[in-house]
Amino acid sequence: MSKTMDRINVLLACLLTASVTALPGSALSADVAKPNVLFIVIDDWNGWGGRLGNEQAKTPNIDRLAGEGMRFTGAYAAFCTSTNLKDWTHRSMLPDYIECPELFELPVAGDPANSRWVIFGADAQPLAGGKPVSLPVGTDLPDIRLDFEVGTARRIVLNLPGRSVAYDAMGRKVHRTPLEPVDGRVSLQVLADRSLTEISGNDGRVCISGGGPAKIGNPGPVSVTAHGGDAKLVSLEVHELKSIW
Repeated sequence: MSKTMDRINVLLACLLTASVTALPGSALSADVAKPNVLFIVIDDWNGWGGRLGNEQAKTPNIDRLAGEGMRFTGAYAAFCTSTNLKDWTHRSMLPDYIECPELFELPVAGDPANSRWVIFGADAQPLAGGKPVSLPVGTDLPDIRLDFEVGTARRIVLNLPGRSVAYDAMGRKVHRTPLEPVDGRVSLQVLADRSLTEISGNDGRVCISGGGPAKIGNPGPVSVTAHGGDAKLVSLEVHELKSIW
């Protein structure tokens, strides 16, 4: 009995040694060592970090670690539709409004014919959305010219095929870039090319380059919505970009 157990133990030891030796990336592997990647995700931390722009939080160690790596700050709430709950189509997004969103429609003063869509986040700060102004387009390569009076709105969102552009009226920023209204108005030009988005604010006072989706089949309309108050749309024009080749 003991000899049988000894043989089994020796066999297991041999198998274990062989399996450890075959592990890729281990100290015993002959492959070239790969770089170590440490991916840190923190829930409910929000912006409480000096490296994230908070002036009250003192986080020197986290700041130093973030300075040596890469920060992912482009979070947003995405709105998608599906006919079978398996295949989803991206419709629009709401930047900087990301945690535990709840979306529902409420009548104003009990009038079902006059309703507003309300979205809540984990901070319990609601955004009320009015009826969007939209233009049907047949292209995913639009050149959009938008002019609006900020009014009492907290945020004005331009939705276009595969992407959105938001003006933060409270922080006076477009995509985290400062942009002050001129006489209470903001003008934007958005060039939505394949895999590229170019944004110009107030006749070139700010210029922003960013990514974008590839070709989009059956592009939806271009729309503008005010959240958290009222804004006045002065003009909205959409033209189609043509190929330079």
